[in-house]
Amino acid sequence: MNNMKDELKKEIEDLKRLRDQLRVQAHLGKAEAKDAWSRIEASWPEVEVKLKAIESETAEFADSLFTSAKGLVAEIREGYSKLRR
Repeated sequence: MNNMKDELKKEIEDLKRLRDQLRVQAHLGKAEAKDAWSRIEASWPEVEVKLKAIESETAEFADSLFTSAKGLVAEIREGYSKLRR
């Protein structure tokens, strides 16, 4: 279970760095980029809640939370990638 936590934490740290870069670009970008940024940012609270839940849950629940969190992280990463282009 620690490997899952470490893997998810690393993914989230990578996303945070990308997020900081894109925050600057979105601030300077067009209204369309700002709208896309807002939609993606709305997912961050859910990622953080899931990470905290994984850290406090038993193994049987942590696996499903981990899978759910990984899917959400992938969606955020895809959205950030589109914004970056």
